Amino acid sequence: MLPKSFIAFLLLPFFLTASPALAEKRVALIVGINDYTNLNHLQKARADADAFSALLARPEFGFKVSKLLDPDREKLRDAFAQFLVEAADADVALMHFSGHGVEVAGQNKLLAADFPDITTRQEQSAQLVLRSDGFDIDDLVAQIKEAGARSTVLIVDACRENPFKKSKSRSLVGSRGLGQIAPRDRTYIAYSAGAGELALDRLNDADREPTSVFMRYLLPELQVPGRTLDEAVKAARRTVNSVAREQASHNQTPAIYDQSLDPIYLNLAAAKAPPTPSYVPPPPVAISPDEMACRSLQDARTAEPFELYLRRFPNGMCRDFADIQVSSFRPVPKPAVPAPAPSLPAPSGTAAGEYIEALGIQVSPLGDGTGAFKIDSITNRSPVLGSLFLGDVILKVNYADPEPGKTPRTVLENAILEKKRINLLVKRGNATESVSVRAR
Repeated sequence: MLPKSFIAFLLLPFFLTASPALAEKRVALIVGINDYTNLNHLQKARADADAFSALLARPEFGFKVSKLLDPDREKLRDAFAQFLVEAADADVALMHFSGHGVEVAGQNKLLAADFPDITTRQEQSAQLVLRSDGFDIDDLVAQIKEAGARSTVLIVDACRENPFKKSKSRSLVGSRGLGQIAPRDRTYIAYSAGAGELALDRLNDADREPTSVFMRYLLPELQVPGRTLDEAVKAARRTVNSVAREQASHNQTPAIYDQSLDPIYLNLAAAKAPPTPSYVPPPPVAISPDEMACRSLQDARTAEPFELYLRRFPNGMCRDFADIQVSSFRPVPKPAVPAPAPSLPAPSGTAAGEYIEALGIQVSPLGDGTGAFKIDSITNRSPVLGSLFLGDVILKVNYADPEPGKTPRTVLENAILEKKRINLLVKRGNATESVSVRAR
């Protein structure tokens, strides 16, 4: 039988690598207050504390968590004093407060569940009570830092709806939230709303989400492996701002006060490395002179660049486009239009080709008895310039045989006049293809 000391030696590497947080000392104090004795009640603060404490206690986060729900002033002081003892030499000391908080005379105060009723007091008296019975945020951070924590994190979701709606003091009745704070070194502070803003406890009365608007979007971001605390808070900030504005017509942009020296990771699980690509794309293919010249035609405003292109590249990739543009800038003499074949009568009361020619397209019938016709020229007045080309033979219009007395040409004329989408069956050389154009 192996000695116990030898078994312990064999198991030592397992214990050292079983949890990424074992190498660090990480402590957290989580506070959530819904039921205030003398102030307006909240709905989501306790659930915020429950959800956040459960997350931080998971192995990949590795925090020793102390959670308080609805503490009075005495319990909150005792819990914070114990937290300071545990924060000594901690790698990360984190405090989260979800409840009521106010700014008074430039100081940000967090309020315990039994904070006294000051709504009937005069302003000076009310402010004295706030200073003495509220928990000053800057003082809390200073004490955590003095306890010896290497990194201090404070996440405050306490800029919520005004707890003093019935106050006679104008400065306490205002709807402003917490004010800005000057963070100390090695500290990271996040508020659920910006300076002077109120944080939403819920989006509306029908909001059934258990947590506040800020926490419901922050907690999922913190769970992404390899993401820093700052990256998670900023991702949540973008979402909160968008959701509050779109669903509640409310301005809420979480504030960040960061004086940390190194990135802080709450989730120590390593991010999955991206897979090594099995396909390496080939080097880019050099652009041919023809393609470069073709691209240069995009901004041409005269016929000369197109004529030069056709001389250099008579069979180039942009030949057809250049031909059309040359014709539009230098119209060819109008050829005589032959009389229509007896089997292809012109539209009633209209000279043959009058509508199409007036729109800048000159055509002539093939005279083969099919009703097809050929495009002889296109000018820049054409409503379908760039979709039809010189020499195209129009076989059918809208893929239907014309009604009695109407040729495909007549159908095309009417479609152009009514500015409809036109589907054409076009023969180009030996190929037949479909072309869809819209008259403009």
